[in-house]
Amino acid sequence: MPVVHIYILKGHSLAKKRRMVASVTKALAETLNIPDVWINIVISEMDPSQSAVGGVLIKDLEKKKQPSRKKGISQ
Repeated sequence: MPVVHIYILKGHSLAKKRRMVASVTKALAETLNIPDVWINIVISEMDPSQSAVGGVLIKDLEKKKQPSRKKGISQ
């Protein structure tokens, strides 16, 4: 029974998360040739002030790239 843990930044809509888990479930079920009901997915939403990339908090990166970053996130 596969368990997938996905970390994403806070702010994605419920509709996007539904599409994401459906896509991941389908890909694993097809690849592993197992029933989709065997696949468990856990979504952990991270606050941008609690995660960093390249030694810089994501919150600080968002300030510099706010117009392009916000396009992909629905609140």
